[in-house]
Amino acid sequence: ILNYHNLDIPSYMILLDNLEDSELEKIKREAPIFALFQAVGKYNYIIYAITEDINSFCQEFLSSEHFQIYPIISSIPDNYNPFDLQVKHPEPIKEDKKLILDKKDYKLLYHLSKSPLSPTIKLSEETGLDPKTIKLRIEKMIDANLIQKIRFAANIFKIGVTAYFVKLDIIPKNKQKILTTIRANNYSGFVYETHTGFFLWYMPPSHAELFEFTKTLEHLDKTIKIDAMQSVDILKIETVPKAVLEIFKQKYQ
Repeated sequence: ILNYHNLDIPSYMILLDNLEDSELEKIKREAPIFALFQAVGKYNYIIYAITEDINSFCQEFLSSEHFQIYPIISSIPDNYNPFDLQVKHPEPIKEDKKLILDKKDYKLLYHLSKSPLSPTIKLSEETGLDPKTIKLRIEKMIDANLIQKIRFAANIFKIGVTAYFVKLDIIPKNKQKILTTIRANNYSGFVYETHTGFFLWYMPPSHAELFEFTKTLEHLDKTIKIDAMQSVDILKIETVPKAVLEIFKQKYQ
């Protein structure tokens, strides 16, 4: 999982009441998005867009829709631990470190993003870097919080888990204590910070855990505003969109 903010590639959360079928198909087919979900709640569609020109994105893909748009100013990797495994929880949040990438770094990112499971020897053939150099460069990117997470993911819907997308409006002085509480909860997924609060995935066994979670947040912050939307369908997930791969390719050529 890449930290697009640390790569100076803007990303946005877009919430919509509706999408026409033709718009939906065009977005799924052509739009530079990380994810597209259908939900039940205040908003029916959630788009995580990754684009260097949000105005052009909206004109091309959302020209006939009303929507709310939130620039993502930071992303915090998930600590999802639904089975209460004995692991370090929550993991500490890494600081973003400014890293000046050269052409070899971008070439490595390009091939790693295209095929994350490639063995080092294959990456070496594709990048012209020796395995030791590849290991050191990846470690450098991880340390700078440019690569945030390397992990396998289970299809939680197959085991009866319900996924909610939660929007939190929070006054700035309360952000840190709310974030601490979010990350200590076993059912919390990735958290995305905006200027007005947080978005996060919350994936409990039932609605009862969501109810308790929101009550805890409201107890901590009397001014917090919470909107929870239940995800009913994953329409598209592309952890590194083709548009981002093209940026990497341009930077190493």
